Amino acid sequence: MRKLSFILILALLALVLGVFAFALSRSRQPVAYCEVARNAERYHNKIIRVRATLILSSEAMYIYEDCDPVEALASSVEFDDATKSDTRGYVEQLLVQPNDQRSDSSLKKVDAIIDGRFDGEYSPGCWGPKYHIALSKVELLTAVSDYVPPQTGEAGLRTKH
Repeated sequence: MRKLSFILILALLALVLGVFAFALSRSRQPVAYCEVARNAERYHNKIIRVRATLILSSEAMYIYEDCDPVEALASSVEFDDATKSDTRGYVEQLLVQPNDQRSDSSLKKVDAIIDGRFDGEYSPGCWGPKYHIALSKVELLTAVSDYVPPQTGEAGLRTKH
């Protein structure tokens, strides 16, 4: 009887450890940025791990992906200790004219996995990024390359939210 209860306790312990390891491995998988941006209230003030394309300028980092047909669901991305109020030049940096596609572009892009605290209520106004991510870790997945904004027009670049 003791042997059977010992085996039962070990089996239960193994099951609990297995479920814990599975949950831990699932929570570390990156989520697509559009999933977070479209469900901002669910992810607000939570530590997230997203896969996205970072747009880099000399002054700031942004995530802009075509997640919504009407509004821009862009995020400013700053390291934890950076101030969140500095959005100067956002529109100018993001709205580079499509015919201005020089190879010496100051805007760069890189695919990355980003860990940080998501602020779904950040919006500094209509022409600034809607969200903010306080970056704690970034893992680059591709080489840095020039950023060429999508063609504007019918389904052009949306910056107002």
